[in-house]
Amino acid sequence: MNANDAVSLEEQFANLLAAYDEALADGRADTPTPEALVPPPLRDRLRRAWACLQRLKQDRPSSSSPPPSSPPLPLAGEIRLGRFELRRELGRGGFGIVFLAWDSWMRREVALKVPRLEAFLIPELRRRFLHEARVAAGLNHPGIVPIYAAGEAGAVCYIATAYCPGGNLAQWLSARTDPVSPRQAAALIVALAEAVRYIHEHKIWHRDIKPSNILLQPLPSPTVDGLPFTPRLTDFGLAKLLKAHTPPTKYGTVLGTPAYMAPEQAAGRLQKIGPHTDVYALGAVLYELLAGWPPFRGADSLDVLRQVSEDNPVPPHRLRPGLPRGLERICLKCLEKQPHERYARAGELAADLRRFLDGQAIAPETGKSRP
Repeated sequence: MNANDAVSLEEQFANLLAAYDEALADGRADTPTPEALVPPPLRDRLRRAWACLQRLKQDRPSSSSPPPSSPPLPLAGEIRLGRFELRRELGRGGFGIVFLAWDSWMRREVALKVPRLEAFLIPELRRRFLHEARVAAGLNHPGIVPIYAAGEAGAVCYIATAYCPGGNLAQWLSARTDPVSPRQAAALIVALAEAVRYIHEHKIWHRDIKPSNILLQPLPSPTVDGLPFTPRLTDFGLAKLLKAHTPPTKYGTVLGTPAYMAPEQAAGRLQKIGPHTDVYALGAVLYELLAGWPPFRGADSLDVLRQVSEDNPVPPHRLRPGLPRGLERICLKCLEKQPHERYARAGELAADLRRFLDGQAIAPETGKSRP
């Protein structure tokens, strides 16, 4: 094995470990990656690491995190992390815990993300956490949550970002009692597609676009299409910088969230991941906005991965009669199994959605407007 192969295996090990940590955070004990897809040199090491994560999960006090149905409680007393005063927990993800904090230097509220307990004990997870800050620090777009600061206070590393008081898209959807209007759905995905176009221009694939990674910045008044917020993309923990040289490997790694994964991502075909992979995820979010749930649901993550690879999604109009067929065609074009049959770029998706919003017809064959 040469040095490049060793680097590639280390990256895969970190990715696989982080994916399992996220599964545990979501209350799932099943490994998100079948062992058959794990490179043989990593299997024994990964089994031990998975067992370590399980023990850490079991050893945590049951009161360490509130039940899903309860809001996070305010922190008792003043807790400081460097220049930041922690006020209350906002949520937990696969790689970290997010707090509402007060930045005493800049005198503003921020969302402060710190690694989960596992990251202090497992160096690969700590590196993955800091990788998110490096990826997103140079991005500047209204559809992306900006990073204000990243650093370490003693043994704890952190990322400070803009605070979006509207929560995330997953929470907004779960709190709704009425369907999202087609115009709202199209306008929301237009905004996200423009943000994705921007990160692609900076040679970054996000690879984990999903409702919980879309934060909502409330607006003083709704947009012309009725959106009461601006959607902003966050959480670049799985993002891949193209300019960072990673040699190809014959082994794949399953990264991301199964319900929003493209088939090439679900199969662990790293060399096939590109702009079309994020376009698929945008289509999966659009599908959920239109139909009420993601394109594929299953008993467990392995079942969802199989459906993503083998099955076609039910056309949204069968689940919600009366949907505009042009918008449905745009959605299903994003969800094609073969990457070359999807929109090649997020900007092309945004352009077709604008045509829909402008009342132009969408051609059934190509997804482009008719002359």
